Amino acid sequence: MADRGNICWIASYPKSGNTWVRFLACNLLHGRQESASALNLLVPDVHELGPHLVNSAYSGLVKTHFAFSSRIPLADRTAAAIYVVREPADVLISNYHYARRSGGATGSAVEFDDYVDTFICNRGDPRWVDLGMGSCEENVRSWLEPRPSFPVLLLK
Repeated sequence: MADRGNICWIASYPKSGNTWVRFLACNLLHGRQESASALNLLVPDVHELGPHLVNSAYSGLVKTHFAFSSRIPLADRTAAAIYVVREPADVLISNYHYARRSGGATGSAVEFDDYVDTFICNRGDPRWVDLGMGSCEENVRSWLEPRPSFPVLLLK
C-alpha cells in the first residue's frame, strides 16, 4: 500500500468541540494534560503555526478549522482525519459567546437575536467564511462528501 502521509487532522467548524477532542486524544496518547499550552505542543494548531508547520517535518495530530480542499496546508501529507460535528444550535450559541469575549467582527455589544439572524443568514459566523473555514454546512460537507481518499472518523 502506498504511503498515505503523516498528518492526522482533528478538524471541525469553529466552536464545535475540537479542543475537547484534542484533550481526549492527548490524554490517551501522552497521559494527563493539564493546560491548553501543553496541548498545543502535542497537537499544533495550523491556524497559529501556519507556514512554520507546513515547512516542517512534523508528523502526528494537527488541529484545523479549515474546510478541506486542495488549498488546505499539508493536504498532500494527510493520512486520516477525525471530524467533530456538534449540534448547530450549540455551535451558534458557543460562537456567539466567543464573539462577545473576543470582540470579533460582530463586536462585543451585539445582541443575541441579531447574532442569530446573522448566523442563520450566513449559515455560520461570517468571520469564519472570510478566514477560509466556510459556512458551517460547507465545512462539514468538505470533510465528509464526497468521501476523501483517506479515512475520516466522524464524532458527534
